[in-house]
Amino acid sequence: MPLIGILAALVIFLLIFMMPSCSNNEPNRNDYNVTVPESTYNRTKLDSGLPYDSNCIDDQLGWFENRTSAAKRLKVFYDKTGIQPYILFAKYNPKLTTDGEKQAWAREWYDDHIDNEDTLLFVYFAEQDVDNDVGYMTLVNGKHVSSIMDAQATEIFWTYLDEYWFSDRSTDDAIVATFDSTADRIMTKTTTRNDVHKWVIIAVIVIGVLAIGAVVAWMLIKRKREHEQYVERMVTTPLDEARDPILEKYDQADHNDQVGQEQKGQ
Repeated sequence: MPLIGILAALVIFLLIFMMPSCSNNEPNRNDYNVTVPESTYNRTKLDSGLPYDSNCIDDQLGWFENRTSAAKRLKVFYDKTGIQPYILFAKYNPKLTTDGEKQAWAREWYDDHIDNEDTLLFVYFAEQDVDNDVGYMTLVNGKHVSSIMDAQATEIFWTYLDEYWFSDRSTDDAIVATFDSTADRIMTKTTTRNDVHKWVIIAVIVIGVLAIGAVVAWMLIKRKREHEQYVERMVTTPLDEARDPILEKYDQADHNDQVGQEQKGQ
């Protein structure tokens, strides 16, 4: 039936239109074609009630070209996540020899210098050969930040940083791009295969229900038309010419019985 085909085509069109677009979740890959982990959680923007603090870069190495400009650009991360970013480039400290000691130092620095639990602190520890050796890097979450910067979000952050850091970007651009890309990625749930499967199942169910409904509607319409044609024929046909199939059936049966009785009488 053409009606079912039209309904099916309409449902498929609406499904494609309504299905979350993968392009909304891009970039799926960064500038260097490295796969960025999927963001599979719905994260809610943090509402700390605190205004953005533009004094959020402490550059002890002098690597930032324009700290004021970079700090203003980092506000994009704050606007999208509600998290206050803070960047610390720490000078070489010979007392910190292990990653664990550096992580502990970063947590202590957070407690001593940041008076809220809504900040994400990024710390870069310079090596003795500052310009040639890449230093250790770590993140420290405020207590309220962990609901957004979970393990998955942190992995996304490091993936972007690894690529931007070793690109030809300036320190300013590499840091800002990392925070921007991370915010875009983690605050939007990525369309996964499970999501696609879910929409396909929904489409099949919807099409099936509409197809059954179309069949039932078609049958009802057909019967209604047949009934209307029958009523019209009965009204417009003279009584002496009208023929009722059911009455004719019983009349024929009575006639056959009468003939049979006459034959027996003979």
